[in-house]
Amino acid sequence: MPVLLVTYELKNADQDYSTFRSMLHSYPWIKLSESAVVLDCADSPEAFLESLWPWVDQHDTVIVFGVGSPWAGIGSAEVKAWLKERLK
Repeated sequence: MPVLLVTYELKNADQDYSTFRSMLHSYPWIKLSESAVVLDCADSPEAFLESLWPWVDQHDTVIVFGVGSPWAGIGSAEVKAWLKERLK
């Protein structure tokens, strides 16, 4: 399954980011940190970023990576199981 890593820094306190977050959460996803999630998505990183662009501020930072195997990490059993299942 294609997996994307989305990292972000949302800088505009006056911006409504609810649609941005809803879009992230519309895919099977798991949180890696306060500002990073991985999700199942067949889109390319470029296409996925394009779909997010209307919902962020021009001063925000959003970076999207395609993720593959092999991988390594320290973290919760839940995160490692999620990744192990999808990154074979």
